[in-house]
This record gives sequence, C-alpha cells and structure tokens, in this order.
Amino acid sequence: MPTVISAVSSQTLPAGAVYARPCRTVLIIVFCLGLAGCSLDFLKEKLQAATGEDKAAIALAADRLTELDQATYSYSDRFVTLIADATDRAVKEHPTKEAKKEALRLKLHNSSSVYSIASGSNPLGKLLDLATVATLNKIQMVDEDRAKQIFGDSHQTIENAFHAVHDDIWGVARRFLKPEEIASVQQVIAQWRKKIPMCPCSRMSASTILLKQMRV
Repeated sequence: MPTVISAVSSQTLPAGAVYARPCRTVLIIVFCLGLAGCSLDFLKEKLQAATGEDKAAIALAADRLTELDQATYSYSDRFVTLIADATDRAVKEHPTKEAKKEALRLKLHNSSSVYSIASGSNPLGKLLDLATVATLNKIQMVDEDRAKQIFGDSHQTIENAFHAVHDDIWGVARRFLKPEEIASVQQVIAQWRKKIPMCPCSRMSASTILLKQMRV
C-alpha cells in the first residue's frame, strides 16, 4: 500500500528539504508499520540502534507517528460522545421500540469498536480503521437512509452526527495523507461497501481489508 504510506513519510520532512536517504528510510519504516503491524515501541528500538542520517530519519518518523497516534485517541472520544448524545436525543424525540433498539446498538457497537481500534499499537492502521468505520456508518445511516427509516422525524439528529464524525476523521487524515491517497482509500471503501451491502459497519477491522485491496 505504498500510496497511502508515502504521505506520512513525506510530511515528516520540512517543506522544500531534500533528504534523499532519510526520506527513503522513513518510507521503509512506515511501510513496515502499515503492513506488518509494527508498533511505536518497535520504532523506538530502531532509533536507539540507528546512527547518523538514519537516526534523524527514524526520529522524524517516530514524532510524526506519535502525533498521529494522539490524534486517533482524541478522535475516538469525540466519536463516542457525539454518537451517544445524538442517539439519546433522537430516541427522546422518536421513542419507538425500534428506535430504542437501534440507538443502543449504535452506541454499544460503535463505542466498543472505536475504543478497541484506538487502543491498538499501529497509528496508521488505527487511522484507516477509524476512517473506514466512520465512512461505512455514514453510508449506511445517511446515504442509504437507515436513520430515516428507524428514527422517523428525528433522523436528522442521527444523520448530522454521522456526517460530523465522518468529516472529522477525514480532516484528521488530511493532516497525514495526500489528497490523492485519501481519494484512493475512500474509493476502496465505497467499492467494498457495494460488494458487501449488509456488513456490520460498526465492527469492521478495516486496515487488513484496505491493505489487501490496495496491493492488488
């Protein structure tokens, strides 16, 4: 999945700088993080053993990935809070049995999934997983009108929440990925959703799926 990983490596370097070997080193390290599930602890071990330009490159990569790691933690809290608040308000406005059941499912499944992802050790994998969970939820609840079907007149509250978490995570992604790389990831998610229309959106482990498809 070189297209996605290259963006993280290139943005670790100052604009206009030409560091051929460090840039290549960072790319290799982040490629390893994306495909092999290596953690920041692994990167720190490499940093201790590195010297010269390689050490500088690894330090830059570690800093960038630490920033990404913290961003995913913060996003997970925003996601869970926003969805919980929206479902509670929607059920008060539309207190049917079906709406209450769906609200509980959305809260429990999404909070479990998002916090499980955020506790992982691979920052790039976490970003992809969170982006995919948010996108699939938005497709299902908004684009496919599930919120309207379940929540009736209060559907806009649910739709606004899923629009917000969707826009939020892609805003995070824009800090670490290039526009063409984001478009590539979004295309893969959309294509996969068409192939599996009944997927349990809030429980997807997306990075494995994305990595497999992008290597084709």
